[in-house]
This record gives sequence, C-alpha cells and structure tokens, in this order.
Amino acid sequence: MKHLAFITAVAGLGMSVQAPAQIYESAFKDTNGIEIHAPSSRLMLNPASPVTLTLISGLDRFVNVKVTKDTGTVILNTTTTRTGVSDRLTAADGSEFYGKKVTLPALGEGKFVVQINVLDLNQKPVATYNYNWLIDVTPPAANALTANTGSGSTAGDVWKLGLEATGQYDFTSSGVSDANGIDKGLIYIYRQDGSLYSTTQMQYDVSGQKMYHTYSKNSVKGTGIPDSNLDEDFTAKVVIFDNAGNSRTLPTQKFRYDNTLGEMTLWAVHDPNTSSSVVPGVSNYPAYKAGMVVNENPIRLVYRIPKSNYRAYSEGGLQFINQYSAPKEIAVDSTYAYVEMTLPYGSINGDMARMANFGQWGGYYPSYSLVLNPSANQTPAFAGTWVDFLDDKGNWVKWKDFESVASSRLPIKISRLRFNVEARPFAQEIGGKATCTIPAGKTSCEAPETFDMALGTQGYNRILYFVRSISNPILRSEQWIMTRWNNKQLPVINSISYDETNKQLDVLASLEGDGNWFDSVSLREFYLSDKNTGTRMSPTGVIKSRISGNYTIAYDLSRQSEGKYNVEVNIRDFFQNQTNKTFGEIALDNTPPTVAITFDGKPVKDDTVVYGLENLRIALADNLTTPRITRLQLVGGPTADNVELTGTVANSRW
Repeated sequence: MKHLAFITAVAGLGMSVQAPAQIYESAFKDTNGIEIHAPSSRLMLNPASPVTLTLISGLDRFVNVKVTKDTGTVILNTTTTRTGVSDRLTAADGSEFYGKKVTLPALGEGKFVVQINVLDLNQKPVATYNYNWLIDVTPPAANALTANTGSGSTAGDVWKLGLEATGQYDFTSSGVSDANGIDKGLIYIYRQDGSLYSTTQMQYDVSGQKMYHTYSKNSVKGTGIPDSNLDEDFTAKVVIFDNAGNSRTLPTQKFRYDNTLGEMTLWAVHDPNTSSSVVPGVSNYPAYKAGMVVNENPIRLVYRIPKSNYRAYSEGGLQFINQYSAPKEIAVDSTYAYVEMTLPYGSINGDMARMANFGQWGGYYPSYSLVLNPSANQTPAFAGTWVDFLDDKGNWVKWKDFESVASSRLPIKISRLRFNVEARPFAQEIGGKATCTIPAGKTSCEAPETFDMALGTQGYNRILYFVRSISNPILRSEQWIMTRWNNKQLPVINSISYDETNKQLDVLASLEGDGNWFDSVSLREFYLSDKNTGTRMSPTGVIKSRISGNYTIAYDLSRQSEGKYNVEVNIRDFFQNQTNKTFGEIALDNTPPTVAITFDGKPVKDDTVVYGLENLRIALADNLTTPRITRLQLVGGPTADNVELTGTVANSRW
C-alpha cells in the first residue's frame, strides 16, 4: 500500500528523550465540583470522584494498569481486553485514537505511581510508561483579610478606606501556604446590590506567605476598586487556589471607599477696605474673582462647601487642615458651610494647608489667582539655591547635590548650612532643625550641621525648613530639604529559577527597608550578563510582585538571540548598590529540530510504499539541545484518519 496517511511528528526541545504519553487524559470531578480532563503532563491532581484514564494503545493491544502507593501498597492491577476497531476513542479536546478507558478506585491523598504497560497479542510487554502522581485534596491555608491604613479605618464590621498617601495600601491575607505550593488568588468585588463589579488576580508574596491586592498606591485607586464617596457598602471575597487546584474561600469583608472629592468653591476673600460681602451674616468678604487685588497679607480665603461634603457634617466630606492658623467656620445655612483659611500670600505647601478627603492625606489644596497690593507685607521666601552645604573639602555645594547620594560618592562629611532668602524690611528667622536669624535687609545666615556619610552607613534627613517674619509668624514660606544615602541596606538575590518552555527567568530578591524614604529604598535596575563573554544581555527584568521588601522579577529570554549563555543576574538599588548572582548555563534554541523518517532503513520519499507502521523510524537532530517527540498523529488516507500514534525509543530513534 502506498501512503495510506501522512504522519505528523511534533518535536519539542528538551534535555532528555521521553516517550509520548500513553495516558492521554485523566477525567474526574475536582474538589471545586468542576469536571476536569487533565492532560498526561499534569501530575498533581485533586479528584473528588474516581479518576477515569483515557489510554492510547493502538490496535491489537492489551493495556495493563497498575497503581502503587508510595508505601508499596498496590491499589490496582488490571488488564484490559484487546483493543479492536470498535475501541476508537474521542478525547475531550476532539483528538481520536484507538485505546481504552480505565476507572481507578478512590486513591486518597498521597504519592502514587501509575504504570501503563502496553502488551502485544501474547500479552508480552511492548512498552512501559510510569507517571508519578501526587493526589492533593486539601485546600491551602490562609487567614482572613486585613488591610493597612493611614487615614482610613478597619474598625467595625465595615471598613472605611480611601486613597491614602504615598506608599502602598493593600487587602492582605497572611499565612497563605500549601504543602504543594500556591497557584493564585482571586479577589471579587461586589456592589451593594449584589452585582459583581470586578474580578482581579491578586499578587502572591512567596517569601512572606501573603496574598495581597492593592486598593491604593501613592494616592492612585487600585485596579478593580469602584468609584465611591464613602456611601456604598461593597463586599470583597477572596478565593485562593493551590497548585493542585484546591481552593479556599476567605470570609467576605464589607468596606466603603472614598475617592470622590466632591464640590468646594473658593467663594470670597476678606478685604478690610470694603464692607460688601457674599458670605451670609458677615461683612468685609467680597466675592472672589481671578486677578483681583488683595489688600492684606496674610490673606483670608473663604470656601463655600456643601454640608454633605464637609467633614463636620458628613464622614465622607472634606476636612480643612491649616498649620498656619486654625480653619474657621464663619457662616452656615441649610445647604452650605463657609470656611475661612488664613494663609501667607503665595503659599502652595500642602503640608501646611489642604482640604483632605476621607481616608486620604490630601485632596484639594489652596489655589488662587490674586494680586497682592504693593503696600501690603511681602511674604518671606527662600532664594537661589535655598540651602548650601559646606563639605569636608571646604566647598559650599547646593543641597540638591546631596538629595540622593550614590554609594560611589561616599564618604562625605557636611559640617555647616547656609540659608539663602529674599531681603525683607523686617527681621526674619530660619527654623526647622538648624536655626539662625537674618537681620532686616540681609539675605543669608549660617548654622552648624553634621552629616557623616560614611561607607557602610545610611542616613535620611527630610526637614521642612521655614523662613518667617519674627514679628508676624504667619508670614512665612517653607521648603523641604532632604538628604539621603544608603550603603547599608543592600540588594539580596534569594533564588533564581528558569522556565525553559516559556523562556522566562524568575528571580526572588529582597531589600531591607524597602519602600522607605519616599520609595528611594527600592530596587530599580534589573539586567543579565553573560559570563562567557562579559557582556550585558538584551532582556531587562520586570517586577511582577513586590511586598514587604520581597520582589519577584521576571526576565523574558525570548528576546535574546539564540546560543548558550552563562547567565549572571545583576540587580541595583536606587543608591546604585549592586548585587550579582550566577545562575549558570542556559541554551536558547529558536531553530526547529530536523526530522528524518525512514522505512526499513531507507528514507521515506513520495514514492515510498509503507507496509504497516512497525518498521517506521524517526530520527531527530538539533544544533543546541536534545529534541524529543511530544506527539505523533496519523492524518489522511482513504478513510480520512486523524489518530494519535504511540511509539518506542530504540537507539535514540523512534
């Protein structure tokens, strides 16, 4: 017979030659009540029902199935009847082949060896295949949800959360673990009416055994969190899955969320020179108009705010904060409150004055367009470089050069500060940490300071310095002056793993104090080097998860040209401290293997007549790796066949 069918061999790249699976799929209902058709490559199962094996055997074969527990106890040892033409099976994915189905008894948890023996007509073994199964029906361990807050609250049955401030704020389940590993966690957010709003995959911190989902980071709302004004009860439900597919559903948690600032209007400005007013019940408060002249400094701004959006009357409303002078409610009616904020003209410092939303450090900040009358007091102000540092070489250097000091610059010593301000016709003073006085008409003063930036040390100094009028302290302005270095907390590479199938290198790294100092204590640069050549490789690392100083970093090696590499992982932090760790040899092979098919020792050509398949041989070759056959199909022929084939390995050939 001549070419009854076309043989398709699917070759994959691997480090060893393996036979194709004789178990095509394993069918069972899992611990979540879902019908599963697991491929033979899945060796970790979670059946809640007996497992039915779908086996490939070919025609005129018997199949012996033997199941042995790791204790040596034989659970099953059975042989099927001979496979005939009536035993053509269709798997769940539509594939067809000749074989048998065998249902196993309940196995219980533990390790098992499932041995498949293909027998000839004399019931002599033709091939033997072993599958090392792990049966796990125990759900993962996990604790109930918690949440970290700054301005929000987790007191009571309903949490009250908001956008918070800098940093990361999460829903977290601690103690997440499983003997066979964690697969994923899902968080479902439901609206008050019970409808599902979002489903989001959570992040898993392997080292810290925490599953988390960020509800706010640096005052930005997290993925899957609804917009709200603290006026709707949402429900968070978390389901955590282990690698076997078992799941644990945590107790649900109700919460409210506020990311809505709401209405507020700059309504009036105090003016001692007029009695007109748009504020009910008081005079000297004309309506605010952009570009208007203000005749006094400090200035007094009045905001009209709905009582429903004002913290004094509504929990989800705005809270007025003013470090210059306490906010005052100077009028109220049935709908609105009128709140006065006294500020130095030109103030833009949210640390000193702001209108904070619930669960959030910030919200609105004073903003206006006013022209100060030239006869009014001028607000003190820093000038030029603001502050200069005297270093150990005797040089005055602008403070910005020491805001973030790379470790390569250490050691450095600072002994003195010089403050630079605009001249005023009144005496001024500097305050914050160091202090000094500036006489009327002068523009600078000096003060002692000590910053010893030694190797192996760290330091963080963030000081709100102010310059103000000695006689009228509300007349002031501020600048944050920050100095930071860190040659003490260094990156640590904990582990490296490589997924050959997806060409992904995963690195678990950590950094003590991660996230501190406005996130400057952090890992920033991730690359790879080839130690064979001493050159940098193409892939750069991407942070997949980050919590409590533990990072999961992924490198996509599919972007690297093919070849063999001796891979070294390189990680740098914000301060340019670097840690390196060697992983070892990785072969990147993007070229398909070659396939040679012979019959009776001769190459198969278009005119080759094939009498049966038992004398077919398939040889694979590759320039970098050892290939293997992962699937054999017989396709075509007069009966339009499309069946899976089996084979055996002999002398590195099929």
